[in-house]
Amino acid sequence: MTALDASKKICEEAEKLIRQEVLCMRFEKLRFQQEFDGIWACASLLHVPYAEIDGVLKRFWNALKDEGILYASFK
Repeated sequence: MTALDASKKICEEAEKLIRQEVLCMRFEKLRFQQEFDGIWACASLLHVPYAEIDGVLKRFWNALKDEGILYASFK
């Protein structure tokens, strides 16, 4: 599992809770290529400016393996 968040403080607290590294980065900085079987973005895309959502979704697409699954929820 790979966890990430844009907030340094949230990353620090999450690392304590889940006992593993949490990457501190914004979605716009993702550079993974066919790395994940699935991506779980539960209400997190709400924080992405509308003008940047297409680019972020493309980065998610690139990060997924073939047949990978993206879960995204919105208000």
